[in-house]
Amino acid sequence: NEISFLVNSLFNKQIFEFGFVHADPHHGNLFMRKEKINGKSKLRIVILDYGLFMTLDDKLISNYSLLWRGIFNQNYDLITKACMNLDIKDPKVFTSMITGKSFDEVMDTNEKHDYNKRLKFRKVSNEKVRKFLDEHFKTILLNLEYGRPEIPLLLKIVSYLKSNDHKLGVDLNTN
Repeated sequence: NEISFLVNSLFNKQIFEFGFVHADPHHGNLFMRKEKINGKSKLRIVILDYGLFMTLDDKLISNYSLLWRGIFNQNYDLITKACMNLDIKDPKVFTSMITGKSFDEVMDTNEKHDYNKRLKFRKVSNEKVRKFLDEHFKTILLNLEYGRPEIPLLLKIVSYLKSNDHKLGVDLNTN
């Protein structure tokens, strides 16, 4: 839990506060070590391989934040506004792309206040992925083609962070 919290906090700060983010946070690029600071043992993250990073401008950070606010609050108007400002063509498909959940799961009013149930990472069958790709392939390509160029790397970061949590056996939300 401590490792997951530190890694997710670090990457969320990079994205939402610093606007400069390491865009390849797989477990091979993250090293953990304990250090003594003022006599206390602290866990530290060392990020390796700065071959893939990006700078995010204030407009992108603001709209990406707005998108997540819309997702957490199940506010389709906010999701739509953020997607429009990010040049995303289909907010529903993009919400599924970024959360790994169907749009209906994300917007499930029965689980309105349970973010973990609505947004928790879970392994999806290859059949379900193929079906989603078959149904939405053109829309996915349009979202990636016309959306801001940083979008594929943001999707990659979210995916790696969820995967890292899953490998650690942690139920924290990385979103």
